[in-house]
Amino acid sequence: MIVGDEYISTLDIIPQQEEGLTRIHQFFSTLKNEGVLTTSKCAACGHVSWPPRIMCPACTSGDLVWVRLASEGVVKAVAGGEAVVLRGYGLPHVHALIQLDGEPPVRVFSRLNGVAPDDAREGMRVRLTVVPASRDRVVFAFEPV
Repeated sequence: MIVGDEYISTLDIIPQQEEGLTRIHQFFSTLKNEGVLTTSKCAACGHVSWPPRIMCPACTSGDLVWVRLASEGVVKAVAGGEAVVLRGYGLPHVHALIQLDGEPPVRVFSRLNGVAPDDAREGMRVRLTVVPASRDRVVFAFEPV
């Protein structure tokens, strides 16, 4: 997603949840078990990445630690859609670019639940919600505060 001249990364949520397939599976384990968002922070230079990485994009170090992100934030941009990508995501749906509270500022592109497309607005305060995607998998979304 491009907002202005900034490219916003997204997270491919399905294959990343398997422990044997990727080192970022801990993101999903923590989301499922504790209901919080986490991401990677470089122990060498302090860069905080979103989405989580296995290597720091700022200095290329592989020495990363997990940090918790805020569970609330503010909508910076809104987009509607008519196609369903995952179970649990009905129509119509709204996606939003959300700047999470706290430092450094982290922007997350996410589903926005509980809001009609015409009612979603920039500046809206939102909070994290965990959505079951299947028996053993979850995804995250945000909803109005």
